[in-house]
Amino acid sequence: MNAYQPKIILVDDHVLMRSGLRQMLEEQELVVVDELDNGSTLLASVAEHKPDLVLLDIEMPVMNGLDALRELKYEHPKLRVLLLTMHDSEALIQRGMFLGANGVVLKDAQPKELLAAVEQVLSQGFYFSEKVSMSLLHGLGRSLPTVDPPGGKVSLTAREWTILRLICQERSTHEIAETVHLSPRTIEGYRSKLMEKVGVKSTVGLVVFAVQNGALDGG
Repeated sequence: MNAYQPKIILVDDHVLMRSGLRQMLEEQELVVVDELDNGSTLLASVAEHKPDLVLLDIEMPVMNGLDALRELKYEHPKLRVLLLTMHDSEALIQRGMFLGANGVVLKDAQPKELLAAVEQVLSQGFYFSEKVSMSLLHGLGRSLPTVDPPGGKVSLTAREWTILRLICQERSTHEIAETVHLSPRTIEGYRSKLMEKVGVKSTVGLVVFAVQNGALDGG
């Protein structure tokens, strides 16, 4: 019996880029189930193919990646999305992550970085390259929007604060589970509940909330 092969949808308006990505992914025994040249039919494709991951270009005609991401995360909040972009723009990166992207990779990255990002998003649910991490850290000190939980001030239990701090340390679900002696499934439940309580759609949103509320300082 063969091991499960993750399914991926490629969304990029450049045929050569899609072709290169497909070849690289298929060499790693990943299955590309669809290719699109813009985000306008992405929801329909996701409904049909039920992918594990969407590789989504930001700059596209008809419907760009950020607009597509917003719709996609509304309909499929748990679907993992890795953004691709030509531009090393802090504003673009920050916006993408706050809309719920699970990671961002620059198109001038080495193939091994892209493959590492795909693997990490599939296995752990997120990928922060050094450039993306620096962008987010810069934003934390300047321009990232304040996280305002629905209904006002949020109240977290001691266990929730512990799990939040571990998430902010980029621990995987299994690592967190081992640390707090719970099952990975229970940790995923905590993660979803934290996002709901805080009113965010991504791990980045949780990190921002944690920073704003002193969680990383033990507050």
